[in-house]
Amino acid sequence: MPESSPSGIDLLEAIALAGGYTRIAAPERITVRRQTANGDQIFKVNAKKFNKGGGGGFHVEPGDTITVGESIF
Repeated sequence: MPESSPSGIDLLEAIALAGGYTRIAAPERITVRRQTANGDQIFKVNAKKFNKGGGGGFHVEPGDTITVGESIF
């Protein structure tokens, strides 16, 4: 995972600012796309681990695109 940024926010804060999860969201299936000078980087993130004390968190950067997968159950 990328190093934490002192001025950024973590993934869960960003999701909360966007209105939170929908009722069919799958927090264990989050994708973060980050554009860099060398092309796009894609990170697969399981936010359920953060809620269970998995520690750390994932810091987002300006321009990141966050996609939360859907669960059919």
